[in-house]
Formats: sequence, C-alpha cells, structure tokens
Amino acid sequence: MKSIDEMRTSYNEFIERQRKGYEITAAMIGYIVQKMQEASIVKGEVSISGRIKSFKSAYENTGKKAVDDCFGIRIVGNINDLIAIERELSRMLVLDLKKDHRKNKNTKYNGLHEMVHMDSSYVKEYGMQENESEPIVFPQIEVQYWSEETRQECVYGELAYAKYKRKDLLAIIARLENDREDAYKDLPICYEIQGNNIRRLSNRETLYKVYPEIQELEEKREKASVVPDADDGDR
Repeated sequence: MKSIDEMRTSYNEFIERQRKGYEITAAMIGYIVQKMQEASIVKGEVSISGRIKSFKSAYENTGKKAVDDCFGIRIVGNINDLIAIERELSRMLVLDLKKDHRKNKNTKYNGLHEMVHMDSSYVKEYGMQENESEPIVFPQIEVQYWSEETRQECVYGELAYAKYKRKDLLAIIARLENDREDAYKDLPICYEIQGNNIRRLSNRETLYKVYPEIQELEEKREKASVVPDADDGDR
C-alpha cells in the first residue's frame, strides 16, 4: 500500500498532466460568457471562478463520490442568465452527469452541478492541439451554476464551509500559527476568471476565499496590533 507522501505525489502528477487542458477550458468558458454579455444575451453581472481540489480533499473523499470532481468551475449569476450560459456552453462541453440540487426540498442548497468534458470536435475545430509536442489532456470538470442567493448562503450563511466543517477551520487556524507555509499545502488551487484571462490566486487570497472567517480574524488582529502614535493623546 502506498504511503500518504506517495499518494500525494501521484495525485499532484495527475493534476499537473491535466492542468493546461483545464486552464484552456476555463479561459474558453470565460470568453464565451464575455461575448454573451457584449451581445446582451447575458444581461446581468456574472462571476466565474475556478478550483482544483487539494490532495487533502481528494484523499478524504475517496470512495465517497461516484464522480471525479478534482477540477471545478463555478458560475454565479441570475437564473435567466445561467440558463442561457448553460445552453451555450453545451455547444462546447459534453455532459457526462447532471445533478440538480434545486429539486431537493430537504436542503437549502440550490445549485446545479454538471460533470462535463471538452468536446473533441470542438478541440479539433479550433486547433487547440496544433503546435503541441504532446497532446493536451482535457479533464472532466464539475461546472456549478449558482444564483447570487446561493452564493450568499454558501459563503456567509448556514451552508458556509466553515460552519459545516468546523473541525477543518479550527485545525487550519492552529496550523497557521505554527507553520503558515505548511498549512497552505492543503488548500485548493483557485482561479479568478474574467473573459479569457485567468489568474491563479495567491496562497493568502485562496485562504481567505475558502475561509473568510480567517480573513476577518486576521484583519482584527492586525488592527489591534497597531500602536497609536504617542502624540495622538495630545490632539
């Protein structure tokens, strides 16, 4: 049986083989949504983000899920715009599995998840494999469609990650105190996607995105550590 370190290495190699294909797909999704906005097909604000699951998360979920969702894209907007975007993206992405949580009345989570992969004919049509020494591997990606209400609930409300996985929050706070760089290793890789430009977030940005509670805590500490100017009392 492989050790944890060996499994981590294998997982990271698996991710790296497909990372370029994922980033191309993410950029194409951003570009398509931007063009839809310019054509007024999409009328409201839309935010797009990306995530590559950390080894820790993948390891803990082994055997618990029927599909591989290591690579993710989240699209947030109003319902009508999301419907239009999903329809347009179906020209480029092949649907493997669809899970509509909106139909589940027993949960407040209101997202639509689709497991998809890049259509090979689309790759060929747009010459994505040309001038490549090795074929680009396009991974299966979980695309999540969220309304703004769903985002608020999942980031700040009852469904916030830190609330249903409080042990993770407490554990990473403790690790940050001891070895901040080591704690960063178990974070996902996160992206900001605007048009066909994708930007990988820094470790600090990713930490605050996953755990906004930690950002609030650390900002309070920074403010408290500022020593008032000695002359302030005379003013």
